[in-house]
Amino acid sequence: MINESYLDNRFLPLEELNIKDCYICGELLGIDTTTDHIIPTSFFRKGDQNRPKLPVHSTCNNKKSKDDRWCVKFIQFYAGFSVEAKADFKVFMDKAYQEKSYAYLIGQRNSNYKLAMNLFGNIKPGLEIKSNGEVLRQFTISSETAQRVNGWMKLVCRGLYIRNVTLAKPDLPKLQWSQYALSELKGQDQQFITPIQRLINNSNATSFGQKWGNRVSYIGSRAAESADNGYIFIHFYRQVGILAGFGLRKVSRG
Repeated sequence: MINESYLDNRFLPLEELNIKDCYICGELLGIDTTTDHIIPTSFFRKGDQNRPKLPVHSTCNNKKSKDDRWCVKFIQFYAGFSVEAKADFKVFMDKAYQEKSYAYLIGQRNSNYKLAMNLFGNIKPGLEIKSNGEVLRQFTISSETAQRVNGWMKLVCRGLYIRNVTLAKPDLPKLQWSQYALSELKGQDQQFITPIQRLINNSNATSFGQKWGNRVSYIGSRAAESADNGYIFIHFYRQVGILAGFGLRKVSRG
């Protein structure tokens, strides 16, 4: 996919960005402020450094945290061709299965089981696809699930953009998703990657990004004419890619 050899996990110190607004709700920060991990910590390995953070309202952080865990598991399931994604998801499913036997007993911990039931309750199996000798069953999701994951990802991408671009206050972006194996099978991989390559080539002076092994990485850039126009391209487990466009109507849709 994208050449990430230049990524070094460095970005501007938070104090230099002069953050005054909560990136989640867009309102002015006050005394009820905490720090949010823009990309949920469960995507990282122990010891991974320079994880992007931003100050947010405590109430906004609590609301986003509820979606963090749910959406992480959704993406791990969606990135099923990745060895690391499968391993992470298996740990969760093993715990959920253990909790199943006492899931309805009062006072027993069953958060993994409830999350699994909620996640799979909105997913229907579909066709199987093959990639490099492996088979993965596709699935369809409800409009409610799509809206939840899309809304969460828009916040993540906006947070990453604000974390890297001084004085940026962009609206929520438009998104374009790609599961690489499926896109390749349908012959649509270049339709997804070509605009990203074009953006990178046209914005070398303002590009930024971070990388943590094969688990998660992102690159982005602001458009020269405005701090609020630009893009973020983030991918997980080298299987799922999302292109977020801020004020770039011709770049993405979603």
